[in-house]
Amino acid sequence: GGNVQLWGQTPNAAQIFYISKNKDGWYTIKNFASGKVLDVSAGKNANGTNIQQWDANGTAAQKFKFYEDAQGRIRILSAIGSRKVLDISAGKLKNGGNVQIYTYNAGRHQEITRQYKLEIIAFIRQQHQVLA
Repeated sequence: GGNVQLWGQTPNAAQIFYISKNKDGWYTIKNFASGKVLDVSAGKNANGTNIQQWDANGTAAQKFKFYEDAQGRIRILSAIGSRKVLDISAGKLKNGGNVQIYTYNAGRHQEITRQYKLEIIAFIRQQHQVLA
């Protein structure tokens, strides 16, 4: 599947994602340009497993939840395993930083930045009237 990486904002459909709530309470994150969803490669639960775009199949590898802590930081939890969140490999918070899963460790590379936080919360609340 197509790789998922960090990149500065551009007017590009590849950077638009639809977030939809599933009946089980988890969310699916679908890319507008490819029509594919975020997926934990091969459904592996190991730290460093790549996040890719893949055809939707409804497995745990394609389900996520958004959590906000008391300080207002948001992280994206994968249904693939306990405490596995989306993470930028090696903390490379610049263009080309690879997205993977990793055990939650409260690092900045596991948070949605303030720049995007309000847009994501507003979208989720608009679509579902509740932040999971």
